[in-house]
Amino acid sequence: MRSTHCLDSDIREIVQRLGKDAKAFSGSRILLCGGAGFLGRYFSSVFAYLNEHVLTSPCRVIICDNLITSGQLGANVVERNGFSFKEHDIIKPLRLSTPLDYIIQAAGIASPFYYRKYPLETLEVATMGTKQVLKLGMKHRLKGFLFFSSSEIYGDPDPKHVPTPESYRGNI
Repeated sequence: MRSTHCLDSDIREIVQRLGKDAKAFSGSRILLCGGAGFLGRYFSSVFAYLNEHVLTSPCRVIICDNLITSGQLGANVVERNGFSFKEHDIIKPLRLSTPLDYIIQAAGIASPFYYRKYPLETLEVATMGTKQVLKLGMKHRLKGFLFFSSSEIYGDPDPKHVPTPESYRGNI
């Protein structure tokens, strides 16, 4: 499988822990938002491994990313069969001609360097971007929607709230 961004042992362990649940992705169509990012690269590597070793019918993955933090090198994440790349900023409506089964919203700006450089975009991708992909999901009969966010959404937490629990209301 060889990935330059993910540990093969991590990918194998993730797939092993999925167990029988992994078969739910057989023949499915997945939109992976933020696919050039850290989480996105891991998800795409897991799906590639599933396609090669587990699934009877491979899943198809549409990777969507605006490349704001990865640059053009991020577009190279799709050098796999059944994967396609769409350069797109999810704060704007996304139109797809293919039906979807799953949406993974892993787009976000999590690096201190980048969220200082793009403070509004950091908030917009977590709010407006998620709203756009939820709207897209409502047009499909999704089997699942998975959302990831950056801790930046909580503002500047008091040190006694780090790590930040879900019950924390934020400190602006």
